[in-house]
Amino acid sequence: MGAVIGGLHCAGRMEAYADWVTGLSQRDVLRLMDPSIKAPGVIRAEKVMGRVAALLDGARIEDLPIPYTAVATDLIAQREVWFQQGLLATAMRASVAIPSLIAPVVVDGRLLADGGLMNNLPIAPLTPIRAEKVIAVSLSGPRRGRVPRRGVSPVPRSVTRRFGGSSANSVTRTWCVPWPPESAWERNPMSRTVR
Repeated sequence: MGAVIGGLHCAGRMEAYADWVTGLSQRDVLRLMDPSIKAPGVIRAEKVMGRVAALLDGARIEDLPIPYTAVATDLIAQREVWFQQGLLATAMRASVAIPSLIAPVVVDGRLLADGGLMNNLPIAPLTPIRAEKVIAVSLSGPRRGRVPRRGVSPVPRSVTRRFGGSSANSVTRTWCVPWPPESAWERNPMSRTVR
């Protein structure tokens, strides 16, 4: 979800995407489903990602006006893969694959799936980017009994409640991370960047 929406925003194609999605009928949505019995996922996602790729018109990550990184997991090597160069559509496709639901994809000889399998809140790729603030959103929220790391503070409940959930259990937790974060590569030396 983050790789697709973030990529569309960075490429300036969010409005075109929103127009397309809001114009879909139930029949259109069913036509976009491409179920598979043989693939390692219920859905191949080729149709929907093909449409997204058409909207992106061959955009490359390194040419985007806003810096962008998509994170995927190399299922064989069990390592994070950071897409910071190359075709934006390829990075998005690798990052949205959820094993057993959306089929993983092979990119440069690696079997790739959602980056959340290795790291559900990947802020490490943002370390070299100069920014005043980095805002990370964890859809699963913090684990019970776990206190946020030093220097990380939750947004007030009134702010998070505005953006999701009506009960305390379903509120999306948002964490604001002061810049610069502690060395990401010391925390996760297994990460690598796609060049």
